[in-house]
Amino acid sequence: MKSFGENVKKKQIGYDRKIPHDLIDLTADHYCKTKDLDLTRKFLHEFLSEKYPNEAGRKKIITILLRIWIRVPDDDKQLRDYACNLLKNIRTKDRIWLHYGLLILAYPFVCDIVRILSTKLGFYDEVSSPMIYNELKNTWGERSCVQKQTCLVPLTLFEWNLLQRKKYKYSKENLLSSNNRELQLWLLATLIKANSNPVEISKIIDLLIAFPFSFSITMDDIARSEFFTTHSSGSGRIVVSFKS
Repeated sequence: MKSFGENVKKKQIGYDRKIPHDLIDLTADHYCKTKDLDLTRKFLHEFLSEKYPNEAGRKKIITILLRIWIRVPDDDKQLRDYACNLLKNIRTKDRIWLHYGLLILAYPFVCDIVRILSTKLGFYDEVSSPMIYNELKNTWGERSCVQKQTCLVPLTLFEWNLLQRKKYKYSKENLLSSNNRELQLWLLATLIKANSNPVEISKIIDLLIAFPFSFSITMDDIARSEFFTTHSSGSGRIVVSFKS
């Protein structure tokens, strides 16, 4: 049997840069128009060369941008392609729903931090990165890279206007809402897939990792959606899974 230390060493963080909202928006725009990884990578290098003259640092930022929107596993491509179709028709301010969903799906490290952050914001008015790390280290290990990169996630969410920040502490921002039912269903599907486990239908819109958003879809909307499959649990409750 592998020890805890051996297991956490294999957990890859990946998310080692703060990603500005304008760059993730630019990446999505370019890829969804061209559908070409190499063209988008070249475009980003040229666009970012002045702002990030150090090639190694620029490559790391681009790697994250591509991982979120383009270099996705085969079983996530359905959701990514659906996001590209939504991108063409939704309001500019609603694009954050797509970026957030694909970020959570791309990086389990980010997903775990958001889950901890959401839980703590249910008890405290403000949460700091050390508070998150103290819990995160139980699953990701007491590693310096974990401690250092923990702070990048809430900082990214702050820059995306999903959190408020004051003196290195984070608090809830006003929930984002959208009247686009299709977009709401897509985000829930993405978060359920990232969550890995089925969710009781009556609690689905209260997923911890969905905390920055407000949903107006109904249980009937969820039951009829192409994204989900429903079944009864052993206790007779209706649970929802992502339909792959």
